[in-house]
Amino acid sequence: MQRGLLSLVPASVLASLSDAAVLGALRAFLALIEHEQLPKIPGLSWAVTLNPSLWALAMFGLVGLRLLVLLWKQARAENLARYVEGWLRIWSRVMLRRLPPSFYHTPDAEENLKSSEEGCRSLVLAVDAASQAIQAILQLVLFLPLLCWISWELTLGLLLGMLPVMAWIQRVLRKLGGRMDARLDAQGHFEAHIGIWKSMIRHWSLPRERNALDVQLAQETRQLHDEGLRIGIRKGAIIHWTDAIAALSVFIVLAVCAMWMRQGTMRAQDLILYAAALLLCYKPVKDCLRLIPVLREARAGFGHLHSLDRRMQVEKIIKTSKIPTHSVLNELTIHDIMFTYNQSTVVFSGYCDHISTLKPTWLRGPNGCGKTTLLRILAGLEHADSGRFSWPGSLHGTDIGFLAHQGILPPLALFAPPRHPTSKQAHLLKVLGVAEFQGREGLSAGQRQRMGIAWLFCSGARILLLDEPLAFIAQKDRFAVLSAMLDCAEAHQIWFVMANHDSLPSELQERLGLWDLPL
Repeated sequence: MQRGLLSLVPASVLASLSDAAVLGALRAFLALIEHEQLPKIPGLSWAVTLNPSLWALAMFGLVGLRLLVLLWKQARAENLARYVEGWLRIWSRVMLRRLPPSFYHTPDAEENLKSSEEGCRSLVLAVDAASQAIQAILQLVLFLPLLCWISWELTLGLLLGMLPVMAWIQRVLRKLGGRMDARLDAQGHFEAHIGIWKSMIRHWSLPRERNALDVQLAQETRQLHDEGLRIGIRKGAIIHWTDAIAALSVFIVLAVCAMWMRQGTMRAQDLILYAAALLLCYKPVKDCLRLIPVLREARAGFGHLHSLDRRMQVEKIIKTSKIPTHSVLNELTIHDIMFTYNQSTVVFSGYCDHISTLKPTWLRGPNGCGKTTLLRILAGLEHADSGRFSWPGSLHGTDIGFLAHQGILPPLALFAPPRHPTSKQAHLLKVLGVAEFQGREGLSAGQRQRMGIAWLFCSGARILLLDEPLAFIAQKDRFAVLSAMLDCAEAHQIWFVMANHDSLPSELQERLGLWDLPL
């Protein structure tokens, strides 16, 4: 980011130099019409030899050159903005992958993610603001000495008059900053609630809850509107007060210059040059002041992103100490697993077990005993607070597939069945019937589970963790589906764990190991 902003400096320098060239051409024109030499600006005495036609031609060329410089500067700034936008998108993907699973246990997880999205947008907008700030600083560096050279008294008076204004702006923005942070958080909450509302519109039919959420969203919309209106009015007041003070300063300058001209201590051409140089400084500085609230909002957004980045760094340290080990035995060893939700709800407290991996396993237990949580820990989708588990050496290093009971799948276009499936894979695909709905959108819950089973058994992973994979499949088809799964697992040396509440036929139970979790 810093290197990107520094890359804008050459273009901004050239833009400021082009403005200086325009000011020099104006001084040359004054010398041309009064037939005088230019002792105050060395290097422009040649202008007295020009006639008005040549001067106008030179001005056309200078204006065209300035336009090209400004277009180049704008292209550099736009390129930097798009680069920052792309980098933030990549960072967001990395952030979502590295955030600890415990982050999503908190009730405000979605709100924090939405706030980070708003923060990314504010940072992209801040790039343009930073570009204009660089231009304003360079204009001051270049033209402030010239203003002092023409009239140091006026310039010093302007600077001393602007200091209280800048201090006032800083105080107002400091007070406004907390309200901007709070509104950014509220915006995140609102976006998360909109997502819940969309889901309820599609999947919930009872009117009482839908109406209650409608009322809540209406209240949040009103609050965001009112607070946004107050902040916007306050920001507008800052801008207009600044404009009014600047206009008053110009009137004071003109009044002082008129008094000096009457006294004979200032010439008309000096006033013209001073006004032109002041205008070249004033416009970029005014534009920069208009963008100060944008920079303040970007600072708040950066704070949200930085807090998420700290969570990623902590998770990186924790994960290095929780890498699962492997053993030479044909069993999964779980030693002293501790897991809690939100540091309050204890799911496992010192859980230990040894599970044979010689044949697929049926995970049983009452509701709330932690079957789903245990499978997610084994899949690496949750991290235990303490403890460890060891895979058998025969399965160490393989991919681990997890199928959630909701049937959550990647985009169906990514599913690539084997070109030359084995007989067991082909039989499983046929039993599941995925060919009938493989390219179809809007699958039912049972179809998603069928697709998920096919996806995992064709993925090449040798450890499959299935959370109630038959829950939405028709009762009459479950025997054939599970039988085909067992045949495919045996043929391809796949070990899978299946959490299931329903009873199974005795001939299938004999082919499964049992894993009972206590409540």
